[in-house]
Amino acid sequence: LDFVNQIFAVDIDRGLLNSHKHRCKPLMFDHLNKRVEPLNISVFCGSVLEFDSRLYDLDCICAIELIEHLQADDVNTFSANLFGSLQPKHVVITTPNKDFNVLFEFEPGQMRHWDHKFEWTREEFVSYCEGVMVYGYTYKLFGIGSHQLSTKQLDTALRVLFSLE
Repeated sequence: LDFVNQIFAVDIDRGLLNSHKHRCKPLMFDHLNKRVEPLNISVFCGSVLEFDSRLYDLDCICAIELIEHLQADDVNTFSANLFGSLQPKHVVITTPNKDFNVLFEFEPGQMRHWDHKFEWTREEFVSYCEGVMVYGYTYKLFGIGSHQLSTKQLDTALRVLFSLE
């Protein structure tokens, strides 16, 4: 991804950031294949629920397997901050597909991770995406991984690309 020259990583857990910050250094491959433009990585402690001017008007923000860890009441605050305040040109969000859980031997109501506050079906995720359109974004929904269950195709996770019009 030579066109990417700046990455900001944000997490609310300062201890986790401190214990993993060493992973933000170049790999051996990076020394052998020099980039035309340098890649700068910055790691911040912060909350997706609060505006951070350092993240305003970026080309793209990715929220990978994040939204399902928020309290349901915080999803609107997250969306207002991300789409209404930070206003990146593109947003990628991934989340587990609850429809896929039928393939696991789960107890009723069990989720894929102990910290998930909810998991959405494809239909529920589409409803979320439709709601984001009020901020002037369009979206394209994609599946990640898949499994054929009789006549129904199930995606293991869902990914959406929002673009500011």
